[in-house]
Amino acid sequence: MEWTATSPTNYVPIGTNVYFRAVPCPEGVAWPNGKPVWKGVTPSSVSEAKTIFTAPGFYDVTAECGNVVTAKMCAVKIETKTFAIFPVDRTRKMLGVGERVQVSITPSNIPGKWQASAGVLSVNASSTIIYTAPHTKQTVAVSFLVESGITSFGTDFEVVEPALGYIKALAPALYYETNMAGAGMVLDVAISPINVSFSKVEVMEVGAKATNVSGYFKNNTNIPPAVFIHGKDNGADKWIEIYDCNDLGEDIVDIIHLPEPWEAGEFTMPVPARWRVIGSEGTNTLLWSDMKFSIDADGATTVEKFNHGVKRSVDDVIVNVF
Repeated sequence: MEWTATSPTNYVPIGTNVYFRAVPCPEGVAWPNGKPVWKGVTPSSVSEAKTIFTAPGFYDVTAECGNVVTAKMCAVKIETKTFAIFPVDRTRKMLGVGERVQVSITPSNIPGKWQASAGVLSVNASSTIIYTAPHTKQTVAVSFLVESGITSFGTDFEVVEPALGYIKALAPALYYETNMAGAGMVLDVAISPINVSFSKVEVMEVGAKATNVSGYFKNNTNIPPAVFIHGKDNGADKWIEIYDCNDLGEDIVDIIHLPEPWEAGEFTMPVPARWRVIGSEGTNTLLWSDMKFSIDADGATTVEKFNHGVKRSVDDVIVNVF
């Protein structure tokens, strides 16, 4: 971006070319030899000069030819810093929904006010403000309008929503006894994308009942009915806040004490999921994973979720981890 100094006070962003022109009076008269004399800039011709202000602050640029004409300059810097310390780049311009950012303008005594195309500003008139991103994905402009109403400075933020859950780590559950059918795993669940913070978001698995019940699970009447319900007793229908690094914490997927006689069978537990910004009423669909439970005729049991799983034999041997 290039700027030309044409008014008594000029506000310009740091790091950009600023051009100055001296006009003789009366216009069209030739300049005396060696005039004008520029200060604060580098002459590019007899009547023109330019500079790049690399640090914020107030500057005087002068041109002298008998009298001295001064251009009052203010080099402006906008800085942003996320409150979330993960991801480590706290100057990033991509934010999670509801994420908070400190935005500041230097020099601090520039008259004017802040404005945003969406989201919430903590205050309007201050050198440093707190900006809270909106609850939906969009591109947002946050800017400082100088009091004259002619010049503004700011930055754009790209606000993104939670996309899906994924597994960072998996471990077989190891609390079973021999001669007992069952299997389990402990999943470390996180939310993507990982280049923003969702620390102001919470997630809920919506309760449901088993579907596609077949074989052993359909025929054995000694199986407790609770096995076929995903409710509050096993983690559903509860809002869970997302931690730093977008971790959701441990998710235990298991089925235990399956009574004999065994035969092959399986069922699916639907697990729809929702997300919302903490404190808001509206909820949104989150791409998630159902759970699948199956058993072989010898009692070997398999649990699956997020395309991962564990298979365990009745001898308490982990047959497979995938």
